[in-house]
Amino acid sequence: MFSKLNDPETGLYPDAPISVYKLFLVEQANGWIIQNAIRVKTEDTMGLIEVASGESVWRGMDYYKEQKVLRWEPAGYEQFDGTVQGESIYQVHLDIAHPRRSTCSCPFAKGRRVVCKHMIALYFTIRPQAASDFLKQVDEWEKEEEKARKAHIEELRQYVKRMSKSELQEKYLDALLELEERRNQYW
Repeated sequence: MFSKLNDPETGLYPDAPISVYKLFLVEQANGWIIQNAIRVKTEDTMGLIEVASGESVWRGMDYYKEQKVLRWEPAGYEQFDGTVQGESIYQVHLDIAHPRRSTCSCPFAKGRRVVCKHMIALYFTIRPQAASDFLKQVDEWEKEEEKARKAHIEELRQYVKRMSKSELQEKYLDALLELEERRNQYW
């Protein structure tokens, strides 16, 4: 379990470096529990999302949005235990500081050092700001990709406009032959 709080207002623990963790607490009927912990990633830290597969992250996001996490509680420093409803009810232990030490009773993760959708759902439930930040990052990335795609199309358009008719015909023939060759490789 966590050691005593240094400062109830900041929520910092004595064994947590101030530059790395800040915990926000909420008072419940049974005392203080962690509602949300914001982790500032250091250069050498691989986060839970970075370790998980894309499919696990997106399915975990779906489970988070569908509120499939039935319960959760702190289980140690940056560790949490929870129950997540999937095809069955799965027991999840989440170690945010060391994601590959996390466990889940689901068939995908049981006995393996992988991050599953149930772990991601629990993570986003514990840290809703992380879910929001993730979606913002994806949105920004998609906008950047769209901008780069449009720039590339414009570059191609300008390249084609500079070509003579014979150069254009030669490139077109090469492209058709390459397309035909690729089709034949897969048949």
